[in-house]
Amino acid sequence: RSEADQDLNEVRHAAKEYKISEPILVDNDHTLTNQFKNRYVPAYYLFDASGKLRHRHSGSGGLQILQKRISRILNETEK
Repeated sequence: RSEADQDLNEVRHAAKEYKISEPILVDNDHTLTNQFKNRYVPAYYLFDASGKLRHRHSGSGGLQILQKRISRILNETEK
């Protein structure tokens, strides 16, 4: 998206500023992007505990649906 998005120091700074502790992938060589045939950012991929892809969402918006899908997957895992 921008050069800052690919600058690891900028990404680290933003993660620290927003207290993001989860792993962040910077896919500068587009390896994962190409594997998933992703064309839009941001892109979200939700996997269950067994590693099965359960939901994908590309582009902005749709965060309420994403949150519902996360909750559904987590609730299934807890049962």
